[in-house]
Amino acid sequence: MDRQSRQDETRGSQLTCPQRQGPIIRIAVVQGPGSGVNASTTLGSPRLERTPLAQFLSDEYMAAASAALASHAGFTNAISDVELAVQFVVTESPDGDVDYSLVIREGAAALSRGTTDNPDVSVTNTYDTAAGISKGELNTQMAFMTGKLKVAGNMASLMRHQAVINQFAAAVSDLEVEY
Repeated sequence: MDRQSRQDETRGSQLTCPQRQGPIIRIAVVQGPGSGVNASTTLGSPRLERTPLAQFLSDEYMAAASAALASHAGFTNAISDVELAVQFVVTESPDGDVDYSLVIREGAAALSRGTTDNPDVSVTNTYDTAAGISKGELNTQMAFMTGKLKVAGNMASLMRHQAVINQFAAAVSDLEVEY
């Protein structure tokens, strides 16, 4: 079997050194996205590390999502001149109803469990709907049109800041989440 066939078969990647024959490091994809498995290497000896999964809507999820938002260039650019407070209410979760908020002020965003004073918009949906949207299995607009997602408050403000919502989704899309 030639080198290309082996690489295709393992779905991995190889790094080569011009002064040496053969691979320095070979990393094979062990599990797909969302598995919480990452390949890493220390001094040429590969090892697998298990990344802890954050339970959807938990405090750990909020912390991981906040870090993802802060480091996502698209999101930070989208919020540069935005003042927006969104209250989310997720019903029928395994732990009962969950309230969390996204507050954007002065170019910074805070995502946390609990409620916020005077939100511009409140978004209410079930856990199944929220999880479906988070997983990318359900389109937010379709959820709204079919009544699975309800919005109250300043709808114009939400529509005006659609880029923020889109970049929020992009920023948190790669989080390792357990549902």
